[in-house]
Amino acid sequence: LEKDSLYVITGPLFSPADSLIGENGVGVPGFYFKVLVDLSPPDHDMIAFLLPNSGSSEDLIQFAISVDSLEQLSSYDFFASAPDQEIIEWLESRIEPGKWN
Repeated sequence: LEKDSLYVITGPLFSPADSLIGENGVGVPGFYFKVLVDLSPPDHDMIAFLLPNSGSSEDLIQFAISVDSLEQLSSYDFFASAPDQEIIEWLESRIEPGKWN
């Protein structure tokens, strides 16, 4: 299956309980995230992954969450300026990990 347009957003998710390292107290995130957005016609889809910042032998799909859930945890609004907000909001609320295997 070929994809025409796939966007990836990645970043850290910090919490007050995360550790600090070095003499400058650099924060080490407890989690990091990935958001995948498939804009290939005819269907569009998006999914988020919230992963612990540690090793894991779990299948990646075990860390799948909706983009809405990630936005609530992170306080980010990833697609606030995207056109067609009705479709964006619908995609953000869904989670269909089987489409991403």
